[in-house]
Amino acid sequence: MVKFLLTCLACCIITSSVSANILFGNGKKSTNTKRKAAPSIKSRKVSGSKTTRYKSKKKNIRHKKSRNAVRNKEKKAVVLDNFSRNKGTFNSPLEEGIVKTAFGPYKVGESEIIGYNPGLTLETIQGSCVQSVFEGVVTRLFEIEGNWAVTVQHGNYLTVYSNLASVTVTQDEKIASGTVLGRAACNTNGNAELEFLLMKNNKNIDPAPWIRK
Repeated sequence: MVKFLLTCLACCIITSSVSANILFGNGKKSTNTKRKAAPSIKSRKVSGSKTTRYKSKKKNIRHKKSRNAVRNKEKKAVVLDNFSRNKGTFNSPLEEGIVKTAFGPYKVGESEIIGYNPGLTLETIQGSCVQSVFEGVVTRLFEIEGNWAVTVQHGNYLTVYSNLASVTVTQDEKIASGTVLGRAACNTNGNAELEFLLMKNNKNIDPAPWIRK
C-alpha cells in the first residue's frame, strides 16, 4: 500500500514537472519568437518610409519642372502678346531718318529691273544711334560686308538692324525698348543707311504699320 502511494506520488511529481516544463518552456520560446519578429516589422516600416520619401521627392521635382515650364511659356506668351498689341506704337529704330525704300517690290533706279525689299531701308546721318523698337533678347550679332547686324527676339517676332558701324550690346543680353544697339554706317555708295527687318515665325512682314507715324 505504501509503495502504491509512493508510486502515485512520484507519478504526480513527474506529471507536474513535465507540465511545468511545457508551460514555461513553450512560453519562453513563444516570447523569444515574438521579440525576434518585432525588429523585422520595424525594419519594414522604416524601409517603407524611406521609399515613400523618395517617391515624394521625385514627385516634387517633376512638379517643380512642370511649373517652371508653364511659367516660361507664360512669359513668352506675355512678350508675344505685348509686342502684337503695341502694333503702330513703336518708335523708329533711328533718332533721325526717312524711308528711302519701302517693303516689297521696287524699281531699281531708272531700269526696268524690279527688286524686292524684305524690310525698310532708312536713310540717315552717319553715326546716328540705332535703337531697339521693343524689349527683347539679343540673339545674334554678325557681319555683312564689313558692317554689323543685330537680331533681337520678341517672342515669335524678330527685328533685324543691319549696316551698323559699331554695336553696343552683347549676345543673349536682355534689352529694353529704346536700347541703343549701335551706330549707323555708310553703304558702298557713301550714304548712311539702316536696313530694318521685321519677321514673324521666320517670315518677313512689312515693318511700316508697326512704327508710330
